[in-house]
Parts: sequence; C-alpha cells; structure tokens
Amino acid sequence: MRTLLVAAAILLAASSAFAAPTLGVYFAPSHDVMDYSPPPESFFDVYLFVYTSDFGFIYSLYYQLQTPLDPGHFHFVIAGVTYPSYVSAATGDPFSGQGIGFWPPLNGSSPAWYLICTYEAMQEDPLEDYPLVVGPYPGNGQPVLVEFPSMAAYDITGLTSILNPSLVGTPPTSWGAIKSLYR
Repeated sequence: MRTLLVAAAILLAASSAFAAPTLGVYFAPSHDVMDYSPPPESFFDVYLFVYTSDFGFIYSLYYQLQTPLDPGHFHFVIAGVTYPSYVSAATGDPFSGQGIGFWPPLNGSSPAWYLICTYEAMQEDPLEDYPLVVGPYPGNGQPVLVEFPSMAAYDITGLTSILNPSLVGTPPTSWGAIKSLYR
C-alpha cells in the first residue's frame, strides 16, 4: 500500500511539473474570479494573466480574445488596454490577434502569475452565459508563448471565462434522498 501511495505521489508531481502554461481572462486582480455579472452599461476591468510553472523565460506571447456567441463583439466592448511596465511591445488588438513582448523576459521557471494587460470593458445588452475565450493567434492552433533565449514557440492553454453566468438553483436535500435515487 505504501509503495502504491509513493508511486501515485510521484506520478502526480510529474504531471504537475510538466503542466502547460495557461492564459486566461480574470475579473479580479487577484486572478481568482473567472465569472462575473457586471452592472448594466458600466465600465469594469478585465485582467489577462499568464500562469507558468517550470517553463523558462517568456519573451513574448500571441493570442486572440474570442466571443463565440457574439463574433462581431456587439455586446462586449473593450474601451482601452493598459500594460504593466515590463511589457516592451504590443501589436494588434485583442479581438483580431495580439502579440505582446517582454523585456526583460519574464521568469516562468517557478510557479508564477504575470499580469499581461488590463482591459477597460463594457457589456452592452448583457447576454447570459457569455463566454470570453482566450483563443489562438490567427493562423495558429493554440495561443503561443515564445521562450528566451532559444526563441522556440510553444502552445499554451487558453482558458474560458463567463460573463453573466446563469445560476441554476437546486432544492436542499438530504443524503438519504440522494441515496434513494440509486436503488
């Protein structure tokens, strides 16, 4: 049993050590809120974060912000973009594809969260369960991260956030009622 537990711990540690970096949209500067219901027709901040673990130095990244339910972006508007001081260059725009460079390169060798940019956004005529997807830069299959000094490009995982999540209520129930469903 002890050997089995040690083997499971080694497999879990190995799989988390090679986890791909992620790029996601968050609704709090603490990178822990991925769903939000903003007040109607008011501006709010949206934060783009990259999370890395055991990767190396990040020289640049490429992505595209997508709104699958609203391809023309009529319901979600980005009024402005603000970049932290370590962003050395930004080309394009979030909806048509954006490349962002860093100097000095970001250290992604230890688990770290890096703010890439802050969008000032507004949602007009809110729709329920409105996804914001960090998708591939046009012409690529995934969002891409470029490592320094090799300049090798790696696919990263784009995450999905939800504006105006519709909550489904469930009646309170007991453990006995749940067990009775499986008899």
